Amino acid sequence: MSYVNCKLCPRECGIDRTQGEMGYCRCPDTAMVAKTMLHKWEEPALAGNGGSGAVFFGGCTLRCSYCQNAAISGGPVGRAVDSAGLRGIFEDLIARGAENIDLVTRHGIFNETEFRARHSIYLEAYNKIVAIEARTMIDMAMHQILPAALHYSRDLCAGVEKKNLLGISARAERGLLTALSQQTDALYDSIEALKLAGIDMSKPEPIRAAMKVFKETLEKFKAALN
Repeated sequence: MSYVNCKLCPRECGIDRTQGEMGYCRCPDTAMVAKTMLHKWEEPALAGNGGSGAVFFGGCTLRCSYCQNAAISGGPVGRAVDSAGLRGIFEDLIARGAENIDLVTRHGIFNETEFRARHSIYLEAYNKIVAIEARTMIDMAMHQILPAALHYSRDLCAGVEKKNLLGISARAERGLLTALSQQTDALYDSIEALKLAGIDMSKPEPIRAAMKVFKETLEKFKAALN
């Protein structure tokens, strides 16, 4: 995908938009935003109560005879907007109550600016999902798994103590208690690492790596109980 030999639409003009050359769309090397609005007349399941945050783009090259938006879509209509400006438009619509972002564009072939803006939005949403999953793991481990493991350890300790008083072998309990204690410590360490990785929500990869370690440790923990 490039503006240098632009073939982003089926017209495949092959012009260099970065040097000011104009093809069939007559657009520069940025997105052309013709209109933004809260569109409250879409399907209720999509628009909700707040409406869709509609962003209308110019530069469509289809020239459909039935197009209801021809006045604003059929040429280089609107203002040139880079990826940061496009993101700002999305955020403004959301702040005004938009239930979603509705990109009213041409035939589903996006230019570089549009791709970058979408990537930025989707990456932020992805980061938040990973962070939420990490916090859920931490909460589950701290309030359910670890307390259960510590309670079981106390029961094993009490059993070993009683058997010792009776002079009965407690080798099985001791072995299980040793393995359980080791895996509980490892699980606690992985939880702390996950907490530390989750401090910066903008960097999902360290969180994902810590989540992977946590899951592997949890599997070993479960195996020690079987």
